[in-house]
Amino acid sequence: GMDSIMEQTSVDLGTAGKDNQFGSGRIDADAAVAAVPLLATPHLSWLSYDILDNNADGVIDPGEDFDVVFTLVNNSPNTDGTSVAGALVVAAGDPVTVVDGAAAYGTIAQDGGTADNTSDLFSLTADVGAAQGEIFTMLLTVTAQNGYTKIFDVQYAVGLPEYATHDAGNVKLTVTDIGSLGYMSSDQLEGEGFGPDGANGLYVGSFWGGTSRLYICNHDYAEANPYDWVVTTTPNGRMKDIGSTVSDQDFLAVFDDSGHTSSVDIVVTQESFAFTAAPNDDFIILRYTVQNNGASDFIDYYAGVFCDYDIGDAATNASATGTPRRISYMFENTTTPHYGIALLDTTPVANLHCINNPLYVYPDGYITDSNKGRYIKGTIQVGSGFTGDDWSILTSGGPYDIPAGESVTFTFALVWGEDQADFLSNVDAANAVDLSGLTPVAEGVVPGAVVLAQNAPNPFNPQTAIKFVTSRVGHVRLGVYDLKGQLVATLTDREYTAGTHRVVWSGQNDAGDAMPSGMYLYRVLADGKTMTRKMMLVR
Repeated sequence: GMDSIMEQTSVDLGTAGKDNQFGSGRIDADAAVAAVPLLATPHLSWLSYDILDNNADGVIDPGEDFDVVFTLVNNSPNTDGTSVAGALVVAAGDPVTVVDGAAAYGTIAQDGGTADNTSDLFSLTADVGAAQGEIFTMLLTVTAQNGYTKIFDVQYAVGLPEYATHDAGNVKLTVTDIGSLGYMSSDQLEGEGFGPDGANGLYVGSFWGGTSRLYICNHDYAEANPYDWVVTTTPNGRMKDIGSTVSDQDFLAVFDDSGHTSSVDIVVTQESFAFTAAPNDDFIILRYTVQNNGASDFIDYYAGVFCDYDIGDAATNASATGTPRRISYMFENTTTPHYGIALLDTTPVANLHCINNPLYVYPDGYITDSNKGRYIKGTIQVGSGFTGDDWSILTSGGPYDIPAGESVTFTFALVWGEDQADFLSNVDAANAVDLSGLTPVAEGVVPGAVVLAQNAPNPFNPQTAIKFVTSRVGHVRLGVYDLKGQLVATLTDREYTAGTHRVVWSGQNDAGDAMPSGMYLYRVLADGKTMTRKMMLVR
């Protein structure tokens, strides 16, 4: 969230502004001001805030009680803050109620002294009917001696969002909590597609999973039963940024097949990974762990990623597949950008398939389950579509038997290249990423002692917020560095409780000087581990 700050300093001028009763009725203004000393006040700012929710998962669920700790810093070089107090309210109509909005801070020492309200918490509760992702605004009024008043406003959200966009590298990809890719649905109202910034090539995509035309789940085009995949509520399966445990930007979501008319209690944990640096910055890896929570074994399960790419003029697209690299892809010609899907790891290939949309999508506005079942299993295989037309593609793997209570994992990559040679090189780079020693994250569990989220907004001016999540009590150090590795600013260096925490950098170094435009690194050190992300300051 962003902060707006208002500061007032009250000074009682006594009789200085009145007529001088002992003289001519006229006074010297400069002499009057000099005669009345300004009352000393601190200069308080909030350094960070901590959300302490009841179940300590860092997510404020609808109906959940939570506390808030604001850490204040006194930047005055020569005046302590005394009798410092805070009063917290929320904006009218917001989905949160303040239960206890008063906190005492006492004295905050001059020249960088800090204090928090850990011993006098602000207490709030989220409305039972609050929508996931609904924003609320906390207004904190801080007071101190001699009439000093300062007001901050901070935005937070109930629950988690429905979708998030990877933007760590050269390409963006929106991933969702219902299995669709690029956008929440084919109306393209929510999401940013897939491709370099300003060069989206994806109309809509989806994770497909099933056994046959009688049971196949997806979420791409609107059809008679469009919502086969449904986000889970236990655990909270909505989009979660889990830091940089695997890549530079790890996202997590969980959905199940409860929207299908013949649900068999399949739960899918979707992890997605984006990388900052070449040669890994032109693809996003998608890992799907398919869990059989039903009472019966599941036989011959297939999974795939479907993408309807529209590159330039969709009517002039071509499509192709490549067996050695286990890919399907689309393009206008070999020298223009290529967009594709690669099957990674050792999963057997089921199908690399090109779909002619005028034949198989246009008649109904979607692909029928009968055809989806044939495509995902490879009963129908079309390996190329070199005639200029509107195409889509599918890369699928399997089959696997999934015994009751067990799971299997499928790993794909959405890959972009500036031409065919670059695309194939990026496919090779995606295959070279080693995920074999990294256990898929269990349903909704955040790994590690601390995770570091991407700053927002990014790029930014004049300030940006950095969020991190600690899974247990521990010391956390968070700093900003230039690209030479030199420390620019220390944002926090203290003990934290378990939960979600947030600090703000206003583009200044520790001396208070404004830093120039450019790329900066921010690095968190906790529990002996370091995680780093990039951010861009634009003046």
